[in-house]
Amino acid sequence: MTLTIGTGPFGKQSHGTFNFDTGVLQPHTLYFEDSPRRVRVSFNGETVADSKRVKLLHETGHLPVYYFPKEDVRMDLLEESDHTTHCPFKGDASYWSVKVGDRVAENAVWSYPEPLEDAPPLSGYQAFYWRTMDAWYEEGEQVFVHPRDPYHRIDVLDSDRHVKIMVNGEVVAETDRPKILFETGLPPRYYIPQEDVRIEKLVPSEKNTQCPYKGVASYWSVEVGGERAKDLVWSYQDPIPEAAKMKGHLCFFNEKVDLEVDSVEQERPRRRNGRSADGSAIVGIPSCGSRRLAGTCRPSKPHYSPGSWDARAAMLPAEGSRMPSGSKDDHRLILPHDLQMDRRHLHEHADGIGLSPMLRNPSAFNPVILIPFNRTSRPVGLMPIYSPRWLPGPVIYSCQQV
Repeated sequence: MTLTIGTGPFGKQSHGTFNFDTGVLQPHTLYFEDSPRRVRVSFNGETVADSKRVKLLHETGHLPVYYFPKEDVRMDLLEESDHTTHCPFKGDASYWSVKVGDRVAENAVWSYPEPLEDAPPLSGYQAFYWRTMDAWYEEGEQVFVHPRDPYHRIDVLDSDRHVKIMVNGEVVAETDRPKILFETGLPPRYYIPQEDVRIEKLVPSEKNTQCPYKGVASYWSVEVGGERAKDLVWSYQDPIPEAAKMKGHLCFFNEKVDLEVDSVEQERPRRRNGRSADGSAIVGIPSCGSRRLAGTCRPSKPHYSPGSWDARAAMLPAEGSRMPSGSKDDHRLILPHDLQMDRRHLHEHADGIGLSPMLRNPSAFNPVILIPFNRTSRPVGLMPIYSPRWLPGPVIYSCQQV
């Protein structure tokens, strides 16, 4: 999606080649640059930050983040917190809460007053958790979900390719006039005129997602053969101007349908963690069985609630090591430590969707992920939440239902 995510040149799934030995690159890349855009942040009717000299931080595995010069932030609306976190690449972060009127966004702002020697010059800049604020603006236009990355591109092209889409063996859409969306880091998406879709097979859904590059997407499920495939189709009813050609067209989730283009069956792409079908950010964390799980990046102890999962973490010295089994209800599995999800997304959604997050304490543990287990020691719906590459070994979890 960007310089440092997915198929970007410094992302983990980069497919390009350089004309130099990439072994000289840091495994975790930080790139701090000027942005020419005026950026504003509002909360409870007040502008809390307004800058024409904002910085953009790109970081391996993370979406870009705006950093504001402290002079361009309404410090009179901020209350310093005793909360701190530690990043092995940037240093110790200090936090502030935003208070405007009767509303408070706790620990919504952070800064690195003394960044590590190898980190970019972050001192004197402050950043906001995106979803804790009410609205963000780039110039005079509201932006959703996250900053628009200058290295991200979308192209919506007219095409005369023959596109056929089948669900459970039944044709649900077929056209010779699709609009094809080519978007950085994502597979091509085929947007089909409504007239060429079997609308009677679609059932409106309550789901919607937001994308900073396209707008707000509405969803439909598909009913064929007595079965319902949930949230399989989406459309941008009122896209932003850059994606205006998509209006009035429907797109099917490539990863879950049988797609033919010019009579050639297309391989189903793999879905990337942390993104929805249309490329926008997933609001909430997908359920795992009948349970929902979450964790925060630096837990000190579990927080229990009825029907939640008890998760305990322990570090192993090297990949492939094993821990002895405990009781018959105590199953363990070694997980690879290169699975990763943007920690900001996790923090932003954990408290709002009825989850049981682990509490943070930077001095206690390394970042963890949570996973439910059944009594056969097999993971139920493997869902990596956060496991950074810099851990010295894999993380092992002892999980049981409580």
